[in-house]
Amino acid sequence: MGRKKKNRKKKNEYIYIPPKVEYVYNSNYKLKIDNSLIKHGGLGVFAEENIQKGTLIGEYIGEKKHIDEPPLSCYCLTLQSDYYIDAYDYPRGILSMINDCRFSDYNYNCTFKVYNDKAEVWSILDIDPNRELYLDYGDEYWKHR
Repeated sequence: MGRKKKNRKKKNEYIYIPPKVEYVYNSNYKLKIDNSLIKHGGLGVFAEENIQKGTLIGEYIGEKKHIDEPPLSCYCLTLQSDYYIDAYDYPRGILSMINDCRFSDYNYNCTFKVYNDKAEVWSILDIDPNRELYLDYGDEYWKHR
């Protein structure tokens, strides 16, 4: 005859709990994170109110690191000094989620103003509500992509 089945102890079932993603909303404007309009663009930042051309939207925030420290993420922005800002860690500044629209049908509507100790995001066009914000990451970003 066949083997007798052993009563095996049931293994604990693993339940994945995703990390809590938090953002710092460091802008005077109402912005939201939603799916980008860019194909395969992931998440993007959208205006929820009018933003006039030539307006400071907010500061690009993150951990300031010396250029001797190798960047470990693609959320890095080089300052006009021997430092860069790495905005990878959470809570992540909402402005670090703005996409580059290079290779798409969309146009840039924001720009970086970079200083020795900080970087800011400014509008270069009028931005209507529900429009996605786009920044130029620069040629260096795209060299190895």
